[in-house]
Amino acid sequence: MESRTTKALAEITDEGLFERIATSVLRLRTDYEGLSHPGITAGGKTRKSPVDGVTYIGNHVLIAHHTTTAQNKLRDKWLLDPTKIVRRPKTRSPLPEPGDFHKTLKLVRSERQSNPNLLATLILTTNTEPDHDLLRQIMGHGRDHEISIDVWSLSRIAAVLDTNPTGQFIRSKLLGIDEELLSIELLDELSDASLRAFSAGDIADTRVSRQLDDQLSDSREQITFLVGESGTGKTVACHKHLEAHRASGGLSFVVSHSAVEQSHTFDQALTATLRAFKPSLSDDRAPSTLFSPDKPAIVLVEDVNLSREPQRLIEKISGWNEGQRVGAWKILCPVWPHVFAGVRSQLKKQTIAQEMRAAPMSTQECSSAILLRAIQSGVHLNKHQAEVIARALGNDPLLIALNQDWTSPTADAAITSYVEAALASVQANAGLLSAVAYQALIELGEAMLAHRQFDIDWPAITAWKLSSQSIDALSKIALSNDILRVEPLAAGSKVKFRHDRVREWILVKAAVNLHRNASLSDELIADPSLAEVIAGLIVNVGPDASFIKRICSLNPLSVFHAVRIGIKDDTLAERLFSVAGDWLKIAGNRGRATQELRWQCLTSLTNVASPQVLELISLFPSKWIPGQIARLHNGDAGGGIELCMTVEIHTATAWLGAAVENALATHPDKLIADVVTAIERCHFQDPKYCGGLLTFAGVLGSPKLGNSLFSMWERDTNRGARLDSYLWALMRCATEDQAAPMLEGVCHEWALLPESNDGSKPSPKDDLASHSVRWAVERAIPVAALDYLIERAAKPDLSWQIEYLFHGTDHPKAVVFQVRKSAERRRRSLDHYSVNNRARDHWRFTKDRQQSAMSVESKIALCSIWQNCQEEENLRIAAFDLWAVNSSRSDEAILNVYKEDVTLSDRIFKRRLELGCSDTIPELIAAIERGDTHYWHYARYVWSPELYEALDRSLARLSTERDQNKIENAGYTITGVLLRLSPSDAEPLLQRYWDSLGTTPNFVKAALYFGTPSLLSAADSVIKSHPEPPSLLNHLCMTYGVRTEGEVGINREHQVLVLKPYLSLISNSDLRSLSEACNDNGWYKLRMDLFDPLLGETSLGERERLEKGLKEYSKKYQAGPIEWDIERLTKRGVSWEVVAGYLEEWLKTESRQQALDVVARGIRTFGQRRDIDRLRAWPGEDSSYLEDVIADTRFAVFRRVS
Repeated sequence: MESRTTKALAEITDEGLFERIATSVLRLRTDYEGLSHPGITAGGKTRKSPVDGVTYIGNHVLIAHHTTTAQNKLRDKWLLDPTKIVRRPKTRSPLPEPGDFHKTLKLVRSERQSNPNLLATLILTTNTEPDHDLLRQIMGHGRDHEISIDVWSLSRIAAVLDTNPTGQFIRSKLLGIDEELLSIELLDELSDASLRAFSAGDIADTRVSRQLDDQLSDSREQITFLVGESGTGKTVACHKHLEAHRASGGLSFVVSHSAVEQSHTFDQALTATLRAFKPSLSDDRAPSTLFSPDKPAIVLVEDVNLSREPQRLIEKISGWNEGQRVGAWKILCPVWPHVFAGVRSQLKKQTIAQEMRAAPMSTQECSSAILLRAIQSGVHLNKHQAEVIARALGNDPLLIALNQDWTSPTADAAITSYVEAALASVQANAGLLSAVAYQALIELGEAMLAHRQFDIDWPAITAWKLSSQSIDALSKIALSNDILRVEPLAAGSKVKFRHDRVREWILVKAAVNLHRNASLSDELIADPSLAEVIAGLIVNVGPDASFIKRICSLNPLSVFHAVRIGIKDDTLAERLFSVAGDWLKIAGNRGRATQELRWQCLTSLTNVASPQVLELISLFPSKWIPGQIARLHNGDAGGGIELCMTVEIHTATAWLGAAVENALATHPDKLIADVVTAIERCHFQDPKYCGGLLTFAGVLGSPKLGNSLFSMWERDTNRGARLDSYLWALMRCATEDQAAPMLEGVCHEWALLPESNDGSKPSPKDDLASHSVRWAVERAIPVAALDYLIERAAKPDLSWQIEYLFHGTDHPKAVVFQVRKSAERRRRSLDHYSVNNRARDHWRFTKDRQQSAMSVESKIALCSIWQNCQEEENLRIAAFDLWAVNSSRSDEAILNVYKEDVTLSDRIFKRRLELGCSDTIPELIAAIERGDTHYWHYARYVWSPELYEALDRSLARLSTERDQNKIENAGYTITGVLLRLSPSDAEPLLQRYWDSLGTTPNFVKAALYFGTPSLLSAADSVIKSHPEPPSLLNHLCMTYGVRTEGEVGINREHQVLVLKPYLSLISNSDLRSLSEACNDNGWYKLRMDLFDPLLGETSLGERERLEKGLKEYSKKYQAGPIEWDIERLTKRGVSWEVVAGYLEEWLKTESRQQALDVVARGIRTFGQRRDIDRLRAWPGEDSSYLEDVIADTRFAVFRRVS
């Protein structure tokens, strides 16, 4: 059946259009990408030219001719030779124009007069199909005159336009046929569309530069949770960052929280986002496979705070960097602090490492924004007046953006005045009374509350049966775009509010209206999902004790949130603290039934600053982490000490960073004095308390603690049991003068620890600082102790241990120390240096995987060594190697200056290749031509048409090789290069050398990888005729780079489907890797059809694995993280309904309370309201415990799901 593309091409009569299509298609081949197009004008019309396209690659000229000539006239168009036409005597008519071959032959002969060895290729394109006889003739002419002929017929051009992603982009632009395949060119368009469709909720003209902008620009984390209160400008800063990134040539996308909710993987969420703009897109290719360090993507996830399950989304996003290509993309996710604080403790370490605290807007930044807003509003303000307004609005960027009052603004009034001004504008421009518009907003808010839907679309609004007057009013409000807007149909007609606080303002005003009309039902108040709205209602109503008590009896969480948002009203705050405290004192509120409720109450207090918070937290029966952080936030050192008692040193350093910073800023003297007192009063009866105290002291890192800590060390008769904690605390708190005397004793005892190990475990001496202390040091560098410890490392008893401690420390002294130790190893043995270079390996991992760069100061220290020719050779090499893994394109000028350095030239050359310096290509080709095939590894960084030609020559040389070992070794390296080509580039090379290399495993696997019909046929023939077919597919996944960092991997379903006939020849380990690759890309049905039957991965197997996890976790005192097992199953395509059925069936057989807790935990995280009753399948005898667990689960699910 003729495709749309074939039909459209065949019908083209516009020669200019066909030439543009043909030239665009040809340029997709690497060796053809330089083709000029002299036969076309700027306006797209054809013009007289001896050739339609031409380019030179070294000693090779490529000439193109295009034609829309009908098939029956094609022979003359290509082969007509006017000199052989027999003409009648006295004929005066001009000779016909020569055929394209003879035009080309004339040009080539002319060129060969001065360059006899010139290679030539004639490319002929046509929108018809030449017959076999014509093809035979044109090829024969080419052989006779040493001109290669490359014919691109209708079907060949159509195949590229239909099967090549960029070809489909060309097809869309020039033939109007929508793309199904994703290309980098289409991604560029969709990136622009995504940014255009997104509103950050501010006024773009009033944006000012902020410290937060620099924070985002400097961040190298692949996933960043930008934590800050609502209205602090998180989204605006992210949007500015995305726009700047796009302007610099990168890709920028905005993904909604609903897309994240409905997706298991990063690529699924992004594909759903892209499909909103291009519905024809298929799932064939994961978008992230098109991202690269040269074309990176930044994705803004907006707005997880509006989700019913924000913590679950945070946890999901946090895991999206596993197994992904680093440096190719980043995620920014703005989050409210109390939402972020609610992340499960099992994942807190991971998410905290991805946290960035949004720097608050400074008074100066706010004043600048206010002055700019005032100018645009026609209001004159001086700097002092702007500062007064900034303070009145709490330096809140959103309120500043919305403020209309230039005399005495307040926070609530700012939003109110903004809404009123927006409604007045609607009245003036749309003829809609502002009072009617306001009432429509209130009616909308009441409907959202009644239906418990806050992420809404226009069809939902019309289905709610609002009054026709309100529907009409909302339409006009939406058209103004000031309060809310409705996205286009392609984006789902989503209703987007100007800001989440504008939406919340509407909901709160709707709740206030219901309260005033005595229509506020107990059912509405009691819904946990409305806690924040009801909290806003409390603040609006004011310090009405009876009303607050009524709310607390129905929805206690709302009272705690009211504490968070109403803390500035002293009278209201006093009432709220009193009611909340009374609720906590009730015995029935301190048990199992309210466990999740208490947890969420506690997380709401994490960042509340008030002395009364400490009293309130003391009433909670459990010492949970959010409460400990809130205590520290309010200057209570005990909170920090208690937290440090339960976690490792590096975890405490990460978790307490923001709280310590705030406590030291607001309660510095009290905090330090309390820790000093605790140290002096420590009597060592409780080992955990001693360790927690020392860890917390180290986190504080105050020199004021040094003497007290040293005294504690001297008093402690069991100090060897907590040597790591003493090392950490004294390193961090000693001054430079104190470091030697204070740390000498610690190092002495450290050196006396046993050096022998137990099996595979490190020795006690090695283990002391190899993990937790080292990781903490990387985050909080003990600067004052560096000199002493580096000097101490000169003694052999701790030399290796101290080197290991500092191998990831980003400080000039530490990196120079590392370099000197590495140089010593290199002097002894090159192999030892290469294998055992911890600092280099650490920084390579840190830069590549965590996107964290070494500081400028440390890099300068390294440069001062390797750039100094007077330094010893091994020291220079070690310094360069460490500097090089931290270098970037911005360092290219430095490398160019030293590229002739005798000692470092080869290393500099390779680093310049890795950085993509294109002027290295001739030297790279020369190295390859010398036979150094390992240099092909670097071709990926600087790929060019010249390298394509060099690859052709390498394959030609390999095809004449007779040594099978050389063929295998070189073939593996070259195959790695081939797999990075497009199918249209790779296919001609594979076909050209198939006769000599087609029976080698690397060629067969490459043919299957590209999967074109001709290559599949050739590979199938070889496999079927080979005496040992499995040997051809050995190490298939290693060749493809499946799930391997930095390699191409599998990115299209077709690449897996073509393996179906050969699955019995593929090893189990490769089958499992292919199965996991399917999961990574979301190809669940493909995995279930092809691999599950072979690997025994049936639904029964999934159920058995889940039950194994259930049994394991239910044996423990507390329920374990069954969520991970459930999420793993859902990622493998098992629906929640099936999983929930497994849970219920298993629960019927287990009477222990822990079993009930485990299943409840799964339902709490993943279940719907209807799943709660599954818990009643529990056969245990303690019915009261069952009811408590059901009540606790009901709250959690109702809080998360409407």
